Amino acid sequence: MKYLLMLSLILLPAPWVHAREPKGIYPEIRGTFDPVALAPVLEKGTIVIIHEEPGKPTFLTGILLIHASFEKVWSVVTDYEKYHEFVPNVIRNTVLQRHPETHTQDTEYKTGFKAGPIELGIVWTLEQHLEKDEHTIWAGPSKIGEQAFSAVNYREIYFPVDEHRTIMTYTNYADLASFGALAKLVFKTFPELETPTLVSVGTLFPESIKERVEGTRVIVEPKEFDRDRVKIPPPIENSGVLDGLIRRFRKIVLSWYPDSNGIRFFSALALVDAPSEQCKAVVSDFASYPRIFKTVESTRKVKGTPDRFTMEYRMKYKVALPLTFEYSLDYTWDPEGRRLSFALNRIRDHTIEGEWGAWDFYPSDEKTLVGYTSFTDLRSGGLFLRLLMDNIAGFGTGFRVGLNSMVMQALSSAMAKPTPRTGEVPREDRSLERPHVSNGSEVGF
Repeated sequence: MKYLLMLSLILLPAPWVHAREPKGIYPEIRGTFDPVALAPVLEKGTIVIIHEEPGKPTFLTGILLIHASFEKVWSVVTDYEKYHEFVPNVIRNTVLQRHPETHTQDTEYKTGFKAGPIELGIVWTLEQHLEKDEHTIWAGPSKIGEQAFSAVNYREIYFPVDEHRTIMTYTNYADLASFGALAKLVFKTFPELETPTLVSVGTLFPESIKERVEGTRVIVEPKEFDRDRVKIPPPIENSGVLDGLIRRFRKIVLSWYPDSNGIRFFSALALVDAPSEQCKAVVSDFASYPRIFKTVESTRKVKGTPDRFTMEYRMKYKVALPLTFEYSLDYTWDPEGRRLSFALNRIRDHTIEGEWGAWDFYPSDEKTLVGYTSFTDLRSGGLFLRLLMDNIAGFGTGFRVGLNSMVMQALSSAMAKPTPRTGEVPREDRSLERPHVSNGSEVGF
């Protein structure tokens, strides 16, 4: 009898036995920051880290601060069947199977959007591992149910700052081009959109948890705001904790929380292997933009001096419907030459009614910390954009995060390239050339 009992204990899984988080899939986030030191930065907005490693999928990690205990946050984030009430674009969530003995469950997701009687969505199923003692949830494709993605993984880690504050991290990757005819069309035409789209997800999901727990609103899209009160956020000083994140991960996005005017600015930050003067030269080489950005048809300098000038842009986007934008921006260098700010010119005619932003440059040894901050009044861009923003929760936030990410991704790559050979046209003179017309073979904007 004694031996039979021992054998049964060996053969039957104990209730506390469960799978460990797989090695080598998720980027390491533990130990990369001090939660207490990072908290003041996270009071201003959500951070998204872009993990780029050769030969590996590009994961994204969203990091934010929630003013609640870990227990409160955990109870909300694990209430999966209520996600449709507060997570943008979740139509329904269904827990198909629960396995308490292994701390796992299989959950079917349906995401998409509704426009009147029309409902568009995709379905996939995840095997989720809920490790409360380790403050971690991780998930991959389930062996049951529908699968819209050929690859999808995510991981959440929670860092209690104190009894009333918790830092949430959300790391995710999905092969977006693997589902649906429209997605395949979009990501085949614009493969560079895949990472910014994931950046948007890395922002919206943790922010929806923050909204639910705190009862606040941070995912906002102002329909009316005072354009005279718009104020660009101050330069992001290179604090020690932020510097550590950027040095380790190279590229991050900061989604500022709404100001008193209801506006959210977005900042993309990158550590570039080039001196600051070279980075400034690339940003101010507007004539090269149509070669760098697929959707920039032409640029033209219409007036100004080296420190204050106006640039005219013609942009064209074409996926399902063609969208054309024409507008002019007024640029101003600050006296120290560290910030190039811009705003929509108020005299000329425009397709949009408002855009504000700035480029910031911080020398860092032989490198440069470059920041790109902006807000665009997308609602003024036409009926199609308004329709998307009115029917897809968080579309404006996600689209702006994606745009900032793409701009920085393209220009930081250009900044890191060797400087032009002797005899080439100086960069500062190229903005006076005739408008350059894109040949359609460049990176998307």
